[in-house]
Amino acid sequence: MATVTDPSIRFLRALRGKLTAIADLPPVAWLGVPFTAPVDEPYLEEMAFRHDPFPAELGAPGMLQRTRGFYQIDLIAPSGKGADAAFTLADRLLTALRALVFAVSGTRVRGHVLSTAVGSPAPEPPNGLRLPLTVYLTFDF
Repeated sequence: MATVTDPSIRFLRALRGKLTAIADLPPVAWLGVPFTAPVDEPYLEEMAFRHDPFPAELGAPGMLQRTRGFYQIDLIAPSGKGADAAFTLADRLLTALRALVFAVSGTRVRGHVLSTAVGSPAPEPPNGLRLPLTVYLTFDF
């Protein structure tokens, strides 16, 4: 894998790494990667990584940039399994991501998760449930 210097890509990789380290993780449909959803089993669908940089220090040479944004991954639960199992899995995933602190040794790049949220469940055809999980984050570089 090529070395990436862009802090936002490094932070996204850190989020993905933390997510994939979770025990018994359902399959994940990553952005831009072909995926066949499992039948009658839950899975995750990576939805977005959005951020907007802004100056964190005023008037300083080599100004520090701060980025705040979010990372969203949806939990797709099949019908007939009940919402409680989906909520339990969502809680486990967000607990693991909440603990993420990111730093690049020898640089000013650092980041952390500000908060997490579970969105309103929505029907997922044919009869499943889509539960959006959002991680709000900030990082400096």
